[in-house]
Amino acid sequence: MKNVLIACSVACLLVARISFGNGPLNGPIRLSPKTEIAELEALIAQAKGTGTTPDPAWTTRIRELVPRVKGHPGDVVYDIPSFDSNGGFAPGAVIRPVELTPLEQEIRDLEFQFSGGLGNSEPDPVLRANLKDQLNGLYAVRPQNRERNPLDQGAGACPATVVTGLPYTDTGSTVGAGYDFSPISSCTYPPFTSNDVIYSFTPTTTSRYHISLLGSSFDTYLYVNTSGPCPGTVQVGCNDDAFGGLQSFLELMLTAGQTYYIIVDGSGFGAEGSYTLSISLRCNLDCEPSDSVECWEETWGNPEQAWMDCNGGCNNITYGGDAWWQDILPSQTLCGRGFTYSYLQDLRDTDWYRFTLTEPCSLQITLHSEFNTNVAIINDGCPSLDLLFFESWGDPCSRATFITQCFQPGTYNLWIAPSWFSEIDDPQEYRVTLDLIPCSVCNDSYVAAPGSATGNTCGAGNDNSLRPSEDYTFSVNIPYETDWTFSICSEDSIWDSYIYLSSSCDSNVIAESDDDCGGVGLSVINCVHLATGNYYLTVEGYAASHCGPLVLNVADCRGSCCYGNPADPNCAFVTLPECNSLSGTWTFMEPCTIGTCFTRPSCADGAIFSQLPALPDEDWYTFWSEPGGDYLIYDDYSVPGSVGSIRFWGLMVDNANFANCNPPSGDFEIQFIDSSSNPMVQSYNVHATGTALPLFYSGPFNLIEFDAQLNPPCTLTSGYVGVTESGNLDCDFYLLTSPFGNGQVFLDYGGSPQVWPWDLPFCLGGVCEQPESLTVKWLAPDNYRLDWYLPHDGIVTIYSSTDPNAVFPAGYSVLDSWFAYQGHQTVEPYTFPEPFRTFVVTLDCSPSALQVRDQPFKQRVTK
Repeated sequence: MKNVLIACSVACLLVARISFGNGPLNGPIRLSPKTEIAELEALIAQAKGTGTTPDPAWTTRIRELVPRVKGHPGDVVYDIPSFDSNGGFAPGAVIRPVELTPLEQEIRDLEFQFSGGLGNSEPDPVLRANLKDQLNGLYAVRPQNRERNPLDQGAGACPATVVTGLPYTDTGSTVGAGYDFSPISSCTYPPFTSNDVIYSFTPTTTSRYHISLLGSSFDTYLYVNTSGPCPGTVQVGCNDDAFGGLQSFLELMLTAGQTYYIIVDGSGFGAEGSYTLSISLRCNLDCEPSDSVECWEETWGNPEQAWMDCNGGCNNITYGGDAWWQDILPSQTLCGRGFTYSYLQDLRDTDWYRFTLTEPCSLQITLHSEFNTNVAIINDGCPSLDLLFFESWGDPCSRATFITQCFQPGTYNLWIAPSWFSEIDDPQEYRVTLDLIPCSVCNDSYVAAPGSATGNTCGAGNDNSLRPSEDYTFSVNIPYETDWTFSICSEDSIWDSYIYLSSSCDSNVIAESDDDCGGVGLSVINCVHLATGNYYLTVEGYAASHCGPLVLNVADCRGSCCYGNPADPNCAFVTLPECNSLSGTWTFMEPCTIGTCFTRPSCADGAIFSQLPALPDEDWYTFWSEPGGDYLIYDDYSVPGSVGSIRFWGLMVDNANFANCNPPSGDFEIQFIDSSSNPMVQSYNVHATGTALPLFYSGPFNLIEFDAQLNPPCTLTSGYVGVTESGNLDCDFYLLTSPFGNGQVFLDYGGSPQVWPWDLPFCLGGVCEQPESLTVKWLAPDNYRLDWYLPHDGIVTIYSSTDPNAVFPAGYSVLDSWFAYQGHQTVEPYTFPEPFRTFVVTLDCSPSALQVRDQPFKQRVTK
């Protein structure tokens, strides 16, 4: 076998006795779209490497060809939900911190005390009455309470303003409206002599309705009448102060077709101001299957057991218990519930969720709740609890997002509780998500994955050192561990971009991309495995003068999912978790094809390099690996360490009978060559029996998968690898092509050096390191305990000998063997009467050994 790397033109395929393609055997050789794309992209790379401008026609042609090439990044269409800064919430529900005036700060502090603060017991009635007087005095001097709302509002007298459709919201002012109505029966004292307005509502459905004055700027009073002419003769409900505040709220069962009169009033004498009236059906909120769940209390209805609240925080101490918190991770939606204790008045459930910040972050809290909810961010520990932020959420069933100021690294608590202390006799649910937005100087925007966002590098400034161009950086919150794709392929305005994914701002680059959407311009980082946390996606210009608009799409990776009847499976282009829910088989980045559902083979665990084989419905070819070594096809590779195994794919053809070889086995020469001017070569001669996979090419030929161990491991960490069959004259081995890689193979043929626009399918596995730190402890009288560290999953075998002169493996016998997982291992007891005993522990983490991963753990036996 020659040591010089040379290449061959496509015409050299004619040297082989037989060539397979996605079509008839011995058919004409055609220039596939992938080949043309590879050639054009090579021209673009060459031009950019020499500092010249690529021909725009090359990019135009690539974009014409991309839809015809499966597996090309530019062909992937992601079904990504668009990013909405309002989260789809009601108007005004995205709340950012604002500096309060001294008046509003004083009002907020008093409202916090009036609502019970962070405690789970309602404040003393005398204290509440005193706070209410103080708040009414402050409300009266609010500027908005002295201004008439110019919009249409409730009528000052009958006939009432008609409510048209639900949900209904109206704003107005009672200032100057006149004192026209009085409650038929008062909910509180004293009688009322405040200005009022009136609405009429005729529901079309018999159901429970929410009628709210939350969000009004004064001390309100609300009551509802029915029967008879306006304003009604029968009172069906009234409320003064709801949810620990001075605004009013009612939940009522209303009958379809019956007219109800809603009176917006002031509490006490002369209370007036701007109001917000909302009417809606009561919501029904359900937990989602993907939600994390609160550690729900089993004794929620028994106040005697309130101290057992599993996340009651410091409030547990009030009832003689210990402070308990529930730890949560950011970005995961939590489904919890709130209630009041039905056998004891004025006591509510409070939920304390502890989280840790490792870098300065703002908090984005998204809440959807069936009940009016108070939310706070507090520091960790008892009894001193410094209030960092407090917000009383709006109407029950409302959804809202609050983005806080920046918090420094440390441990904090997210506190959630009902805004009132009674009347929730059945637990009601809420869903909350806590996202982290890094407070980074280079952070231009924020994306919660999966999602999308827009930006523009023009005018954004050169804020980092990655490239000498203007840049735009997104902080990206990854909510769960899986493979993720970052794409700016969707922007119509093409400019020459370069993107970086990093774990910290301006450093620790994980992956990068230039022009990978096809042609000059836009970039995509496909399917990089990320753990939960915050990352940075920086968009740069290829050169200092390049800038432009962009749309970033972040999605968990999609692929084909074959599910249902194995004889006639369905196919869906979904994520891996979605495929698992269908009990299907998922193939990374493989699109669904009408009428077929192919599953792409995969690498064995521990692979450190991979290029997977083409599927029958893709553009594919085979290369005959000639016995005798006349030529050998090489493909390039790069790995982080030594190579201990190789997996490769091809067809084994019995040419005499034009059929599959049986058995599919042979002798193979595997050669690794580095890329230096004086190349080093490491060769292996192995015998391998392949596994026939249920994938058929050109009709009858199965794809065959081969695994080979390399002993000793190959130490060339970059260069070229080639595989040829060398010992079966009855069967020929044909290497299949791969749709993955850089579109280059090299041919050692003896002709002039050339490059073929193809890739070969193979996986390289790392070295199977042996167990470390084995210790043997003698346990009197005749027992032994073994401890060691296992660096990989695999089959562990324990050997022992009583011969002090034995040299392993001679003189040793197998004591035990089982599949074990990476980590520290302990086995005991082994009982032996001999005064001398030695032990050897070995590990097999070959692909065949890893196939038994899911078998039950072997029960130890005493020897």
